[in-house]
Formats: sequence, C-alpha cells, structure tokens
Amino acid sequence: MSEYTSDGHVDMDVAIVGMGPRGLSVLERLVARLTETPVDATVRIWTFEPGEQGAGRIWRTSQPHWFAMNTAAGEVSIYSGGPDGGPHRAGAGPSLYEWLAAHPDPRWSALGQSDYAPRPVYGEYLTAAYRAVVADAPANVHVLPVSARVDRVERVDGQTVLTAYNGRFELAVDKVILTTGHPRNVPDDTNRQFLAHADANPALRYVMGDSAAEMPLDAIAPGSEVGIIGLGLTFFDVVAALTAGRGGVFTTDDNGVLRYRPSGKEPRIIAGSRSGLPMLARGRNQKAPTYRYKARFATDAALQAARRRAQAEHGTAQLDFRRDVLPLLQKEVEHTYYRTLVRRRQDQAVADQFAERHLAVADDPALVDKLLAEFGISDAKRIDMDRMARPFAGVEFDSPADFHRVVLDVLRLDVAEALQGNLDGGAYARPTNTGVRPKLHHLSVGCE
Repeated sequence: MSEYTSDGHVDMDVAIVGMGPRGLSVLERLVARLTETPVDATVRIWTFEPGEQGAGRIWRTSQPHWFAMNTAAGEVSIYSGGPDGGPHRAGAGPSLYEWLAAHPDPRWSALGQSDYAPRPVYGEYLTAAYRAVVADAPANVHVLPVSARVDRVERVDGQTVLTAYNGRFELAVDKVILTTGHPRNVPDDTNRQFLAHADANPALRYVMGDSAAEMPLDAIAPGSEVGIIGLGLTFFDVVAALTAGRGGVFTTDDNGVLRYRPSGKEPRIIAGSRSGLPMLARGRNQKAPTYRYKARFATDAALQAARRRAQAEHGTAQLDFRRDVLPLLQKEVEHTYYRTLVRRRQDQAVADQFAERHLAVADDPALVDKLLAEFGISDAKRIDMDRMARPFAGVEFDSPADFHRVVLDVLRLDVAEALQGNLDGGAYARPTNTGVRPKLHHLSVGCE
C-alpha cells in the first residue's frame, strides 16, 4: 500500500500478527531502528492481538500465579538495551528483575534475580513494555493496536491483505510479520484416536495439549484418576494446577525436607513418557544476564563445512541432524564436561590448559583418553546422549517398586548436581547403567 505523497514522503504500513513477547520484540526493534535512523516518511505499525497487547495469550495477566516462567527473572528483557536514566522506550529499558525491583508489590517482593516469576507477573511487565514502546515512538511512527485475530492473509493485486473480525475488517499492508506463538493445534491422527475413544466411553474425557492455563482442568473432580501423557514442561504446569492450584502446600520439616501437604481436593495423577523420566532439574543459576557461551565445535564455520560436505556426498546442502549436527554437539558437551571436571578437581588455570589441548585432539578417541589420564580425570563417565535421553531403554525391572526406586535415585542425583550450579555443576554424566539386571519377561512401565 505504498504511495508517494505530494511532498515526496513514502507511507508504509506494517502488520505484526501476534503481540506476545515475540511480536513485542519485533515492534521494539522496529521502533528502535526508526528512532536511531529516522526516515522521512509516515510509518504505521498495526499490531493484531486478540488478547492483551504485549502479553498475548500465553502470558495473559489474568492466569493463576502458580504457573511459573522457565527463565530466571534476571535473564529476561524485552528491551534491546538496558535502562539509561531516561524513560523506558524502544532500545532502553529494564530487565524483568529490574522492573520488579522498581515496582514493589507483595506478590513478587521475595523474587531474586535467579528466581522464576509467575507468568501473569511477566505478562504485566510485557504489557507495560508495550505501552512504553508505543508512547515514546517517533512522531512519524504510529502504532495502531487491533484487538482481533487475523483470519486470513493473502496476496491480492500485488498487495498483502489481512482479514480479521470474521471477514468484517480488511487491511492492505506492505509488510506482514507473523509472530503467532503458541498455536492451538488441529487434532492429528493420535489425538483423533484418543478423542474417538473418549467419545465412545462416557466415563472418559480427553483433553488435548495446550497451555495449561487454557485447559479445562477445573472440571476434573477431586479423587478422580487423571492420566498425563508426557513428562515435559506442560506436565509440571498441569500438576501445579491440580495440586497447588487445589490448595495443596509444600512445607519443610525439621530435617529440612520439603513435603507436600495435600488439600484433599487433588485428583490421583498417573503420568508417563517415552523416556520414563520428567524434565530434569535446571542448575542453580550462576551466570550473569550477559553470559554467552562461545561454541568451540558447533560453530558457523563447522556447520558451513558440513553443508558443503553434504552437498558433495548427498547432492543437497540440507543437514541431517544425527549425521551432521549431533557429532558437533557431542564434542561441545564433552569439552564443557571435561573442562568443568578438571576445574573442580584442580583449578581454572589447569582447566584452561586442558581445554586448549582437548580442542586439538577431540576427533581422536585414543588421544582423548590419553589426555584425560594426563589430567587426572580418566574416571570421567563417558557421555551417551541417547542413553541419557532414554535411560531405561531395553531395561526390565523386577517390579514397579524397583522401577520407582531407580527413578528416584536418578532424580536425587540430578537434583544434587543441579544445586552445584550451572557453571560449577555438570561435572558428571547421568549413569547409563541403572544397576538393574535384564529379565527374560518384560514388565511394561510407563507409556512406552
């Protein structure tokens, strides 16, 4: 919809579809660049969001507080630059933790820089950031919020046309940026089977995956049995809603052990996954918000070389993850693991010496073994990422009680190591031998 006006200005319309954190990041960068490098034109930025501008659906401020973020408060900022003493605006604004500290509130007064804020609190930060970016935009940049979902995007006579409000609103624009975020999925074959099975059995109900805050979990009766398929991030959200969300609380006993005290309103939860383990503990944060890991093996140059090799050997530059990328990641993980172990057993200077030597021999297992022995870490467990992802694959147990014991042992070890921190920890590999002998008769455990 570009057109020249009589004074030579070029008007441009840009649409951002979805104004959650990703859409807000795009808006922030657009406004920052238009501020840093002014243009002699009127720019209109249309932000389409059926929920809250800035927070979107997933981070809406009206959701319960027991849903937590999975990134530490000090590591999150929607702004591309830190505060500079002026107003919060595109290019200069606080991190989430800095914003919390400047806005005292009993709901988050105890949150530290390495703590995890409730999601609705992050939503408040995002909506405040949206208002700040819009308020301080240059005079020739107009941000126009549209409280609607975009139903259709299509090319019409050389223009991009967006349709919203069930066809009652159309807008032709020059550029469209899709930042739609967390989708509501159409049922796939597996989901259709589950839905059909539930329809055929009136006593059953199947709830498809979504943001846990959007699931109809309140309809689950206390004491009823609930099966959760998968032990990933949404699993923790669902469990939180069905426990803490039902009035259950955690207390610390005289021995410092954290125990759950149920409210009596919880259902009975049965959960499983292909790996048989929930997501493991995140290490205690020791990294500054500005910390960036520098890759030694999975570098841009290495990936470009892998593309050239794939082109020559397979006729396409498309990378195969297991063939081309996983070996680089394996070396990256091993390098960090060994270096950390040397540092913990000796000191930083020796660890730096080891790291330089390891970079030169990492492709030769025999030379790596000699290097590990030279630096006193020949006992380091080898990292088997396939086994780490599926620690119980091919393992059979005497009983469910044995399986339960082994799982708890692995989780206790993982928690103990996570408490060491995300810089000092990690100097162990999760045991690949569970100590359980193979059985002739298979006992199914979990949801393999």
